[in-house]
Amino acid sequence: MFTLVGVAAATLLALIQVTSGIEVTCGDLGRFDSGGDFYNVIHRPFPSVPVCALADEFCLRLTTRRNPEEVQILSADNTSTIRDSNFQPKKATKILIHGWLDKWNRPIWKAIASELLKEGDHNVIRLDWSEGNWFPYVQAAGNLRLVGAYAAKFVHHIVTVYKVNPKDIHIIGHSLGSHGAGYTGSFSQSVYNITVGRITGLDPAGPYFTAMPESVRLDPSDAEVVDTMITNGDKLLAMGSPDAMGHLNVWPNGGVNQPGCVPGLITTMMPLTQTIFSLPGTSAFSVDRSNPFDILTGFFALQHSLSVKSNLVRNLVLNVIDHTGCSHVRALQLFRDSIDSSVCNTKAYECDSYASFLQPDSECAQCNRSSVPSCTPWGYHTNLSLSLGGIRQRNFYTATTARSPYCSKPKIQFTLQALPAETTSGKVYVTLYGSHATSSKLLLTPRNVDLKAGQTYSFFPQLSRELGTLEKLVFYWESSRLALLDRVKPDRIHLEGSILATDQDGTVTVFQPARTDVESRKNLPTKFLRSYEQ
Repeated sequence: MFTLVGVAAATLLALIQVTSGIEVTCGDLGRFDSGGDFYNVIHRPFPSVPVCALADEFCLRLTTRRNPEEVQILSADNTSTIRDSNFQPKKATKILIHGWLDKWNRPIWKAIASELLKEGDHNVIRLDWSEGNWFPYVQAAGNLRLVGAYAAKFVHHIVTVYKVNPKDIHIIGHSLGSHGAGYTGSFSQSVYNITVGRITGLDPAGPYFTAMPESVRLDPSDAEVVDTMITNGDKLLAMGSPDAMGHLNVWPNGGVNQPGCVPGLITTMMPLTQTIFSLPGTSAFSVDRSNPFDILTGFFALQHSLSVKSNLVRNLVLNVIDHTGCSHVRALQLFRDSIDSSVCNTKAYECDSYASFLQPDSECAQCNRSSVPSCTPWGYHTNLSLSLGGIRQRNFYTATTARSPYCSKPKIQFTLQALPAETTSGKVYVTLYGSHATSSKLLLTPRNVDLKAGQTYSFFPQLSRELGTLEKLVFYWESSRLALLDRVKPDRIHLEGSILATDQDGTVTVFQPARTDVESRKNLPTKFLRSYEQ
């Protein structure tokens, strides 16, 4: 165990290194240093530079409709690898960049590649940088600039040699890979004067990137349109970043914790560290005391005893992260499910905050409340025209189910009669009957809410799965009064007109209540009337 004196000495050495600056030149991929924007005493106290030799280990793996299963290896340094492959310059090119500890061939990346090929006749390229994304995290973050320079060189090659239209290039990154995508776009512009069409950041990594300058992280200037999906963005206890980094930013379920997931980074890392330290040969590991970064990153010093090439260790770590880093991984799953729009119609609404979106009387959960459309499909089919030429960043919110397919939840809306002019309070529930499944009794209000005469209320029920087409609805409310009082003289609310269920494809289903006078703690059946498109 290291002493406080040792840690203090290591900190001093690290600060000397930072202030003096570290600089490397990685051939034609460029020069990188650890100073300037890449150092911040609070948010990035121990920056690192790329390990240049890793560029020889990076790999671009192509799948197309001609070879959907067997990948072909491409290289920007060897034009014959592109010429002799199934790469089609006139087709759209999708470049996928995985994140920290991840691998290009994991099932979720295979599924995304497969869905993209079903959606269109694309060139789907998975950039494999798994030799450079291991422990310590700070070094993996440092290697990202090399990843970006490498990918930008490839982009330049296919644009200049094979006449690929830059607008047809879509780079999709997850976690650290989001910033790798950003660096790719940035280097493509600064080095080669090429602006790619779109970058999608799936829960961009937070540590070492949150609150940092745009040159350090993914930002709207990296492509014509940058869109992000934030599923685990918090300042302290999360893997993602709470910063909006795109022109269009979608925050499913508020963007911090996802339904069905255990919240918090502590719950994410504890099982991970316990699992790693229980592996044979890892109870005592050596540390290079001449390297302050090793000392200060604690258990990251396992890099000295665990090989990057150990698939057993890597897969074990990834399995732990899949379960305990559930909210962070959810961005990939949401994006996968969004590609096939026939499975799930998904929509997010522009609001000031998630709290505003969930307000019972919220007006922002509407698509056409102004001359500028205020909603968009989320994920792959995001309406890129809403970027408005990059005039400002826009934030959209949605609520999704807890299991795949991760469809957006329907909005339940009802109005109370203006007379009698009474106000009561309570909780509201619905039971939804769909063509695929029936829900449990769903609590629409997490706490008692005021139910005011003449007011319209909108809620998003907490669904665990997709129900299909809604066919029936049962309404129920429970007064905040004692149940005994309701038995003596039931509290009542008075509904005005029909109850509406608006699906995420804009279909409004109209249910007619059996009566307008609704007693507390009694089910109110409804009858399906009709459905129509908004």
